[in-house]
Amino acid sequence: MSPTVTHRESRRPRALSPLREHLRDTFWFAPAVGLVGALVLAGAVGELDAWLIGTLQDEGDYESVTSLIKIAEDAKSVVTTVGSAMLTFIGVVFSISLVALQMASSQFSPRVVRLYVRSRITKGTFAVFLATFLFSLAG
Repeated sequence: MSPTVTHRESRRPRALSPLREHLRDTFWFAPAVGLVGALVLAGAVGELDAWLIGTLQDEGDYESVTSLIKIAEDAKSVVTTVGSAMLTFIGVVFSISLVALQMASSQFSPRVVRLYVRSRITKGTFAVFLATFLFSLAG
């Protein structure tokens, strides 16, 4: 009997392009993409709203137009509240996290800062919060 030899193929991580590596290490790219997405979405929603009101006016359904305008005024107050709350939330959460990060980096190692900056979750949440704020302003 011959012994069976099993060898594991070790996976090498793929080399990233220098641009991709730079974007992965920066903290600004994901929030910038989120902000551009929020502006595009706000423009699309504005165009949809204008098309819907134009269609209803062409049909002569003025009751629907006035009810839509009333709903839009009510939604404006909600969006204003969401916008101010998001800005406050972003300021409080990220200032607290940066203070905690500063304390951790002085106590443990400066590498903690790099882990924070490279974290997809941190960049994603910051992008979503900023995009929500900008969408509420643009709306």
